[in-house]
Amino acid sequence: MKFLFFTALILLSMKPAFAQDCTAPNGDHGVIVFNQDFGIWQGCTPQGWIGLNSMVCPEGDGNSDPCSFEGVCSTPSPGTVCADGSIFAGPAPDDGAPMFTTAEDGPTSRWDNAGCYDCGTGPANTGINSDEDGRINVAAMRAWVEGNTSSGDLNGFDAARYCDELIVHDKSDWYLPARNELLVLYDSWEDIGGFNTTTWPQRMYKSSSEHSTGDADTLLFPDGTWTAGGHRYKHVGRSVRCVRR
Repeated sequence: MKFLFFTALILLSMKPAFAQDCTAPNGDHGVIVFNQDFGIWQGCTPQGWIGLNSMVCPEGDGNSDPCSFEGVCSTPSPGTVCADGSIFAGPAPDDGAPMFTTAEDGPTSRWDNAGCYDCGTGPANTGINSDEDGRINVAAMRAWVEGNTSSGDLNGFDAARYCDELIVHDKSDWYLPARNELLVLYDSWEDIGGFNTTTWPQRMYKSSSEHSTGDADTLLFPDGTWTAGGHRYKHVGRSVRCVRR
């Protein structure tokens, strides 16, 4: 990086000067530099360099895609629209990996399928029980053979199949979020946008997490509460928002 050094004209703290309070570049307490790469004034304090004005992102630091995670200017906040049109939703609940979502909901879908009513016999039996990673649940759905489903497809699971077959924002690895992944979307729903928060029952969103033989975890927007009783039945249509990592 390019820096221009200047003699400090102000005191940044009352601490006496000690050598090398700051590194990269090396600087003494009280020194002010201009970072030409980011167009920012920085002052050397006992805690290291601090910015003295807003940073200007240069070309080549992931600036072409704010979601590239290739530099300090491309570490997005939830709701950031990426170069491909997808939206950064936040870190995944289990490993912190970047999680993205679509700009709008999918069609209202039931968790199961008309030909496979209440598909699954409860999470203890099906393995569709991950609260952290919907990809695990979708894999278990593929392996489940019941009704009109066969191993390797998602014919018995409408909501998961919709996300699995979705091609949007130049991506095809979308999936139906697990319970806690849906909570990541809820935590930033206003920044992400596009969620139904007013219409009943469309403001209820399905997760891929099976709750019981007849139920799947379903979250109510904008309340942030998990529904109970008939509102979380597998065979009733609810809103769907797909995610990917």
